[in-house]
Amino acid sequence: MIEYDNSAIEADDLLKDIAKGAGLRAIETPASRKMTREELVGGFLNGVQGVNQAVSHLTGDRADLRELTPLALAAASVVALILNKNRGLLPFWGSSLYHSYRIFMQWHKKEVGVREKAARHEEERGSGGNARIE
Repeated sequence: MIEYDNSAIEADDLLKDIAKGAGLRAIETPASRKMTREELVGGFLNGVQGVNQAVSHLTGDRADLRELTPLALAAASVVALILNKNRGLLPFWGSSLYHSYRIFMQWHKKEVGVREKAARHEEERGSGGNARIE
């Protein structure tokens, strides 16, 4: 909660200062003009990128939303599994776990591809270079 003197600063100006201090870029559009689809998507992506940078900074550049989002879903799946029928608003544990896996794999597609290629190469080398095609 933020307390401020509204006679000293307007709420919009305060929010702009907070966003600027957090390293986020504010999205400003005149009220008489509608945003295009590209502007809306760009604004959303800028916001997500700003949050991602803040999360990365907070973790000392050890993790960002690509790791923490699937981790949160995996944790929700464990909690839902433990609570079973009394899970309340939590989704079915298997669903959360599946989405956690899919998001992680999608966001790390390049790294996974490199590892799979290296594993295939090692496998072929281990078989004496005589790879079989089945």
